[in-house]
Amino acid sequence: MKKISFILLAGALAGCNSISSVPYVEPSPSADTAKVRVITNSSVYGDSLTENCIPKIRQKMAVSGRQYESGRMHETYPQFPLQPKTVEGMPKRMAPKMIDLKPGIRMAEGMYVEVATEYLVPTNAPFMISTLGAVMGSYGSTQPSCPMDAKVFDLEAGNSYEVFVGMGPGQTPEGTKLFCALAVRKMLPIGNTGEALPLVVEPKPAPKAKCKS
Repeated sequence: MKKISFILLAGALAGCNSISSVPYVEPSPSADTAKVRVITNSSVYGDSLTENCIPKIRQKMAVSGRQYESGRMHETYPQFPLQPKTVEGMPKRMAPKMIDLKPGIRMAEGMYVEVATEYLVPTNAPFMISTLGAVMGSYGSTQPSCPMDAKVFDLEAGNSYEVFVGMGPGQTPEGTKLFCALAVRKMLPIGNTGEALPLVVEPKPAPKAKCKS
C-alpha cells in the first residue's frame, strides 16, 4: 500500500486525469482464464499485455459511482458496471468493504461507494491493472488523494483472484491512517467450504511506453 498524498484544492478543481477506454470484454470460452473479483472505490482498468507497452485504449473493468444516503445512484455519476456480474465458482469475498469517499467537488451530491464485480480474464500474457486514482473531498485547503497507478501481474489459469484498488484505512504503529491500494490476492480454496486463504501476488512494474497501434 502507498501512503496518501495531499493536493491543493485549487489543483483538484483545475482538471482531472483521463484514460481512453472501452468496457471490458471477456476472452472467448476456449481461452485459458482466471476468475477475478474487482473491488474499488475509484476506478480499475484491466489489459492483457501481449506486447511490452501500454494499450492506447484500455478496458474499463469497474468505476465507483456516487450514491445518496437514500441508496439512489446519482444519474450524472453512475457506477460501472451498472449491474455487477458474478462468475460461477468464485470463492467468498475476503477483502473488507471499502470506505465511502466524499467527492472533491459538489460534495452534497452523494458519496463515491465501492463497486464489486467479477470477470474472466485471459492468462496467456501478463495482465496490467491500472487506476486513475482517487480524491477524498475536504472543506479545508487540501484533500487526501491517490495518484494514477498501474502494475502488472502474472495470473494463473484456473485460479481465482481479488483485485483491491482505491483509498482505505490501514493500521500503522501510529494508529489508523489512510492508504492507497492497488493489490491482487490469489484466493487459495480451503477444501469445499467456499472459503479461501488470500495470498499476495507480487506485482511487476508497468511498461512506460504506449503501444503504436
